[in-house]
Amino acid sequence: LTRFMLIFGLGISALVALVAATPLGEVWYVDLERIPEDGMSMARLATWLMVPMPFLTFLISYWQGMLVHAHQTRPISEGVGIGLATIGLVLVIFVSLGTVPGGVAATLAITVAGVLQAAWLAIRWNGVRRRGIVAAA
Repeated sequence: LTRFMLIFGLGISALVALVAATPLGEVWYVDLERIPEDGMSMARLATWLMVPMPFLTFLISYWQGMLVHAHQTRPISEGVGIGLATIGLVLVIFVSLGTVPGGVAATLAITVAGVLQAAWLAIRWNGVRRRGIVAAA
């Protein structure tokens, strides 16, 4: 399971990076999505900000599964709360500053929330594992 998570999470993140770093991004956004060419720089930046999300999603799901298996579900709710609060806080900050386009602010908020949620779940899972609540997981 860990190998699957690492291979697919990093692999899909690499595909997102490929879209952000190559002309494939322009094909995707301009030709398929019909974004005006002057919006391409914002789309490319937003895509770069989303590169870690597939990997973070795999990590979050992995730790949530381990916690459910250990019958320790409270950290999952805490992690979701941390993620939602982070999204709200980052959006409020960037909207009030008005310095970043909305799409970029939203992708940044989602990515920061994913990092904090994954970190929280990792910390809580390590605590559960250290206490020996689940030995077979």
